Amino acid sequence: MRSRAGVGPGHAQRTSLELGLLGAVLAFSVLLIHVPAALWVGNRTEFTIGFASFLGLGLAVTAVGVLATGAVLWVLSEPIRRVAASLMCGVGFLWWGYGMLFVGRMRVLNGVDQPLEFETSLGRWEVALAAALCLVLAWGIHRQPGAARQLMLVFNAGLALVTGATLCAAWVHSPPSRVTDDAEVFRFSAKQNVLLILLDGLQSDVADGVFHENPALAAEFEGFRLFPDTLGVAPTTFLSLPALHSGEVYHPPQAFSQYLTQAIEQRSFVNRFARAGYATALVNPVLAICPAQSTTCINGTQLLRTPLARLKSEAARLLDLALFRIMPVRLKRRIYRDGNWLISGRVDRPEGVAMVLEGNQLFAEVARRLKVIAGAPTLKFFHTRSTHTPYVLTAGCTVTEPSLAHFGSQSRCALRAVATLLEQLKRTGIYDITLILVVADHGVNPGMFKSDPPGSHQQWVHRAGAANPLFLLKPLHSRGQLRRESEPVYLPDVGATLCALSGACTAPTGFPAGSAPPGRVRRFNLHPWQHRFWTLQELPGIIPYDVLGPVHDEGSWHQAK
Repeated sequence: MRSRAGVGPGHAQRTSLELGLLGAVLAFSVLLIHVPAALWVGNRTEFTIGFASFLGLGLAVTAVGVLATGAVLWVLSEPIRRVAASLMCGVGFLWWGYGMLFVGRMRVLNGVDQPLEFETSLGRWEVALAAALCLVLAWGIHRQPGAARQLMLVFNAGLALVTGATLCAAWVHSPPSRVTDDAEVFRFSAKQNVLLILLDGLQSDVADGVFHENPALAAEFEGFRLFPDTLGVAPTTFLSLPALHSGEVYHPPQAFSQYLTQAIEQRSFVNRFARAGYATALVNPVLAICPAQSTTCINGTQLLRTPLARLKSEAARLLDLALFRIMPVRLKRRIYRDGNWLISGRVDRPEGVAMVLEGNQLFAEVARRLKVIAGAPTLKFFHTRSTHTPYVLTAGCTVTEPSLAHFGSQSRCALRAVATLLEQLKRTGIYDITLILVVADHGVNPGMFKSDPPGSHQQWVHRAGAANPLFLLKPLHSRGQLRRESEPVYLPDVGATLCALSGACTAPTGFPAGSAPPGRVRRFNLHPWQHRFWTLQELPGIIPYDVLGPVHDEGSWHQAK
């Protein structure tokens, strides 16, 4: 006999099974396909692998998850199956809400280790409220399984269309791929070379301390001149790099994204060397923005790791980020694990630690594969995060737990890695014909020192440290002991210094190191870091300072109007 609704027990069982399968499709696809796609599209410069590979993995694991869910539902009795199917749908909707709608400020990553704060105004009640919402959704689905099944069909199909359209739009609007010759990174000329090494975040006095404590290491830097009185332009990379490339400092109310792109793409000193006939190679361009006339522009990971290794690492990172995004904020800390991410920390190095190690590996690999050719002069620009947070390298250059106390030992490891490359330049006989500049973009961000009382002298000391990046220069044919110079230098002087000392070009802004006129005013833009800066045209909260004397003299600093 059929029920009064005209539906028999077999139909009800089939409805519950289909509902559970559709809920599993929603939950697994949100975690493994839809949220990773949104993250990848918004942060393409953070990944070296195209999303097609991630999509293949996501589809395969989703299929396995749905089949496993179906097998479990199949063996359950009908009342329990219906409850389980309803709960699966509720979890799917909850993950979709957290992963696609309630994402806070987790939109653009740009290398940040912690992409979102871990607290909300709901506090400890958030997890309970999320669980209650999931139960309410499951209850409504349990009451109307037939209508819910139709809703799930439409919802899954709609999500697939939206994600497909998002990926297609990203593909259509992606910049054309740059044809690069990887081998160019390792070719040095028998005529003349310019080598610029940027150790991200290495403070000048920290590097100087490393040299004082390690005379043998200092001896490796033959012919170098250290300029302790160097001023950066900001405590962050993404204001500093365009100034280093172009010699132009950001001034509000300029559109930040336009300034960043044009300063590097159109006005970089690299273009000037390219026009002078140099073969130019840039490793690790910021936000994948390359000088328009550079010969080779490539991510260091692509040089050092196989495609399979990169897929494994980046897939683990995407899964970590997707898990981080779909969970209530109070649970995100368990995914983040103080930077030692839940998945990445088990299958590979966390992204931050991997970038520290990769920088040092890059110098070793260039030294190993270095080849001297008779062709055009070369310019190499290596941007590494060897001295960037997290500070994880011990005195023996082994990985340990992150701590600010390890900054000195991590800096020594990075300078030792640079010295490995210098030794190879000497062995191949091209050290004297290579102009070398080792710089940083900024010092230790003052936000690392959270215990500084506002307005205190100690707070100013750390601000001055953030404004004091390394500037270590070896002119052509320079030999002798490392020596320290008293002349003031400014980070935007990099292009002018390299052009003048190589004789290859001229720069419209800046002064060659050591030749600035007396009384020169240097501008530093202090600002706190906020993730939302990446969505803004103008950066708020900048406090400009004019520095009219030595960086570490508090009397030199004057807040500009």
